[in-house]
Amino acid sequence: MIKKSLIKIARGDFFYNDRLVFLRRPFNFMIASLKERSSSKKPASKVFVDDSTHKAILNVLDDVESVKKELESERFKFGLVLENLGDAVVVLDSKSAIVYFNPLMDKLFKERKLMKKTNFSLFINEINPNIDIASRLNEVVTKGITFETELVLYPGKENEKYLRAIMAPLRFPGGGIEGVVGVFHDVSEIRKLDRLKYDFIATISHELRTPLTVIAETINLLKKNSVGELNSNQIECVDLAEKNQKRLAKLVDNVLDIVRLETGHLKVEIEKVFLDPLIGTLVKSFEPIFVKKELKLISNIDKDLPPIAADEDRLAQVIANLLNNAYKYTREGTIEITAKRDGDVISICVNDSGVGISKDNLERIFLKYKQLKRKDNIKPPEKGTGLGLYIAKNLVEAQDGRIWAESELGKGSRFCFTIPIYRD
Repeated sequence: MIKKSLIKIARGDFFYNDRLVFLRRPFNFMIASLKERSSSKKPASKVFVDDSTHKAILNVLDDVESVKKELESERFKFGLVLENLGDAVVVLDSKSAIVYFNPLMDKLFKERKLMKKTNFSLFINEINPNIDIASRLNEVVTKGITFETELVLYPGKENEKYLRAIMAPLRFPGGGIEGVVGVFHDVSEIRKLDRLKYDFIATISHELRTPLTVIAETINLLKKNSVGELNSNQIECVDLAEKNQKRLAKLVDNVLDIVRLETGHLKVEIEKVFLDPLIGTLVKSFEPIFVKKELKLISNIDKDLPPIAADEDRLAQVIANLLNNAYKYTREGTIEITAKRDGDVISICVNDSGVGISKDNLERIFLKYKQLKRKDNIKPPEKGTGLGLYIAKNLVEAQDGRIWAESELGKGSRFCFTIPIYRD
């Protein structure tokens, strides 16, 4: 600040900083003396400074010393904060070289000693070759973005670590981006607990599948009269058992999908898929239950649609989920499924004439375990788990698409998602 002020004063701008206006007289005196010396061939005579000028110069020196002490104090306080921060911190320059790291950062990487001037992205890549954050760090510096990610260090080894990382641009007041500040939080224990939880859920779900398969086969034998002809009351009981068996089987499948999604084991195999026959098959399979409820189900697929790049089974799962939701929340009227091209993607929508969704609920419907409030919507014929739309969202995004909903309370709903066109 003082340096800039002095430069301004040297140029004649004495009001650049109000605190240094008093320098005008002594500096003018000094400049005049220097000019006189440079223009004279004779040795410079001794210059006498009056008391007011002498006091002004002393005040400047005192001011400089005061600012210096203030800066040192702030630097000391800031250093204490970083040294005792609960998270690991690293500061990188614009080329990803390490400039500073606090003791906790050093402790996180005690197996491989951190050193200043080391390229941080290469350092991380040596620990786990599957991690390449060089391009992301470059985006932080060039675009000023902040990104969050999770890093796995020493994968598969006894000292395996999971770090939650936030990388943000380092800016100075009035200047550009000088580097990157990284904050790291060790979430290894949380991930271990998550793994135990998901392993338990997966084991239980798999164990439930065996008896469910036996129950399904038994119900099928009863419906075919393989063990004797059933009367009307017995048929009604068998139908009820079949309905609940399917509901439980669907719940188990949803739970397994959640486990696969959140542990990164959900398989999505992208291939060439033609929409027309896929949607046609789904509409036929849903027609019986729609007819029973006196609802009309129609499809409106644009002609000559190109194939899409998708996992056919997972895509069918998404569409079936949307159709099932439309069925549950529509009392009367029509449900329409449409598909049309929109640039490089195909948009697939399910429109219903149901009760609609309030604005508050619309913002939460794709969250896990979230269901619509009954005061805003009719009570569905069966209680769900709140997992269907959450799974659908993740499946669509796993196929490079996006999903959204449009609705107004009392005026029906429209659920849409996009899938990229297949490219050879």
